Amino acid sequence: MNELRSRGVADILIAVVDGLKGFPEAINAVFPQTVVQTCIVHLIRNSMSFASWKDRKAIAGALRGRGHFPGDEAAMKLLYLVLNRAAEEWKRPPREWYEAKIQFAILFGDRLVV
Repeated sequence: MNELRSRGVADILIAVVDGLKGFPEAINAVFPQTVVQTCIVHLIRNSMSFASWKDRKAIAGALRGRGHFPGDEAAMKLLYLVLNRAAEEWKRPPREWYEAKIQFAILFGDRLVV
């Protein structure tokens, strides 16, 4: 994190990390206002460690129906379609960016530099 700071990174608003011990503390030591959260995949994997072995298969099956891709091919198809459509609209900023900027401005105030 010190190297990032020395390379010119002044602030990090949000950091999404895996379960690496000490990483959130390292981020907050250099960038104390950063909101650090665990990525959803690592959060689910860690949560599964609290389930009994006999229940894990059923729990994993129930979690699969929450909007993830059934396979890599499905994710690649979606990325292709999104990028194909985005290429046509690259001259305009994304519609959702305005709403996202408003939310970030509420959350991070004067720390948000646009």
